[in-house]
Amino acid sequence: MGRRSCTTCGAPAHEGAYCAMCGSQLPARDSGSARFTESRGAQTIRSWAGFAAEWLRSWSSAGLELRRVRRELRACETERAPRLAALGDAVYREDGALAERLRSEIEAIDVRIADLQAGSARAVEDFHRHVEDERLAVQPTELAVGPVHGPPRR
Repeated sequence: MGRRSCTTCGAPAHEGAYCAMCGSQLPARDSGSARFTESRGAQTIRSWAGFAAEWLRSWSSAGLELRRVRRELRACETERAPRLAALGDAVYREDGALAERLRSEIEAIDVRIADLQAGSARAVEDFHRHVEDERLAVQPTELAVGPVHGPPRR
């Protein structure tokens, strides 16, 4: 008979119905380990398939957000270019009132561009963080054995 291990955290299971490491219910002892292995294999495949589906959903969502941001950035650049040319003309003609109005309009567009670029960076960071969280959820648990520490000293 093979050794039992927790299907949740992978820790070796000794006696009892619950895992001492994570508290989840242990599978019943089974003399036919093929069924148990098949069950774990199917569970692993389902976990990775779920990860792939979640990755695809996140990738698609991030891609849509990036396309939206790029479209808005192009629109901002389209608004900004003629104002910048008009600002140069107003400064050349020494039209201070027009130049000041155009400067404030260009500043507002520049602020919008900076916000869009920050949103784009956030979308990419969110995608990477979400995928990493999902990847950690499907990776086998690693049991690290280190020094045993007693209660903290006062």
